Amino acid sequence: MAINLFSQDSNKIYKHDGFSASILDSCAGKYGAVDVAWDGTNMLSNSDYWDKIYKHDGFSASIIDSFLRSDHYNQGLEWDGTNLLSTDYGVGKVYKHNGFSNTILDSFAQGSGIGVQGVAWDGTNTLCSNLSTDKIYKYSGFSATVLDSFSSPGEEPRGITWDGTDLYSADSGVDRIYKHNGFSTTILDSFSGPGTFSWGLSLEQTGC
Repeated sequence: MAINLFSQDSNKIYKHDGFSASILDSCAGKYGAVDVAWDGTNMLSNSDYWDKIYKHDGFSASIIDSFLRSDHYNQGLEWDGTNLLSTDYGVGKVYKHNGFSNTILDSFAQGSGIGVQGVAWDGTNTLCSNLSTDKIYKYSGFSATVLDSFSSPGEEPRGITWDGTDLYSADSGVDRIYKHNGFSTTILDSFSGPGTFSWGLSLEQTGC
């Protein structure tokens, strides 16, 4: 499965050449940006300063839609193919939105309490990173039931994403991006982030 990775720091969003430190493109992110997602056509991003989630025009800084979040600690973003998933660091919750909107269809509290960061969808289950526990969790479907977990390779796990086979994670403490062997602590590859610290993470499928 061929991919291009997207990563984000506080100032910019980067498009990588596959899983590598080589940058194909970049654009400015919103102030206070913390994560990035890809809906198949357009990039999604957020800001915990402006309390907003944005839809960009493709991979660009141009905004075509946005909505206000009710919390001040919106962190992780993911597109599950139909709906937006987001996380709230302050209350430790994961939300499923109705498409790209502030209407909430469902939510659950991460059992590890506050500190939830990145969120990903593996096609069946919800994956989340947690800054307070330094762990990455697999939840049964979209629920609080934990199926599996492991310790993050760094001490500040942030954005995560899934390519259909393997997990990717970003760590802001060491400014590094990791490719895991499936859902496990085993690292297949890693590289230093392009910015001051690595935070958001997503990818696009580019072919077989």
